[in-house]
Amino acid sequence: MEQEKGMLEKLLGKEGGFGKEKLVVFLLVGVLLLVVAIPQKEQKEQATFSQQKAQDTAPEAEPDYDQYKKKLEQELEQFLSQMEGVGRTKVLVIMERGEKEVLEDRTVVAKKPPKVQGVFVLCQGAELGQNRSKLTRMLSSILNLESYQVQLGKIRE
Repeated sequence: MEQEKGMLEKLLGKEGGFGKEKLVVFLLVGVLLLVVAIPQKEQKEQATFSQQKAQDTAPEAEPDYDQYKKKLEQELEQFLSQMEGVGRTKVLVIMERGEKEVLEDRTVVAKKPPKVQGVFVLCQGAELGQNRSKLTRMLSSILNLESYQVQLGKIRE
């Protein structure tokens, strides 16, 4: 206890010590540095958390993509096969890979499904001119594609 008291007197004392004023200034500078460092630390932690969350969800994105694509192809096959003059149908959808994240203030607020880039359809009745133009217009409209992004072919009997 005596040693601690002696050290404190030496720090605060006039002879070779810091003095009370200098000690207060050092304390205030230390507090100021802590206040400045805390927000940066929180931002780094938040960025690290966001990166970790993105890494954690990345492996799960692939099955969602495949399921979305497969479901879209099945729905189109069922829909198109109901059209008059069109029989058995097989659909292949070409899509961008993965979902798009909508960011707001560096935070993911929503996810958009992958965008359809094109569609290939094999079906009975595709060789008929009127069916061909109807199918092209319909698929262009449903999938928001240009007509050159829709390709039709006759399915093997």
